Amino acid sequence: MKQCGVQRENILMDPTTAALGYGLDYAYTNMERIRLAGLSGDTELNFPMSSGTTNAWGAREAWMTSSPLKDDSDWDPGSTVVHMGNYHGFDLSLAGNDLFMMMHPTAVQVLKEITQTLLWFKRN
Repeated sequence: MKQCGVQRENILMDPTTAALGYGLDYAYTNMERIRLAGLSGDTELNFPMSSGTTNAWGAREAWMTSSPLKDDSDWDPGSTVVHMGNYHGFDLSLAGNDLFMMMHPTAVQVLKEITQTLLWFKRN
């Protein structure tokens, strides 16, 4: 980016949130390590991060109409998609993510409330 003349304030990192097919654990670990390195003084890794939080919709659990566990209750795939987005977004917010690309309005609202609550605790 330096060679192309891009200003630092115009850079936003996207560490391929689950795009590689490794799941949430891989995305969380990448973001956490990037954020910790940036906070530790690595100027090449202290940029804001973006995540494709909607990748949670790709999880098979988000679209299943019934639980694979015999003793478990069935669930509504529509609400499960919202919950998957919430879990994914909340987890990545804890890893240090700054910008969430999301599709479901309810999931966006819930994540907004969660992040506002976390900011309240930070301020108080």
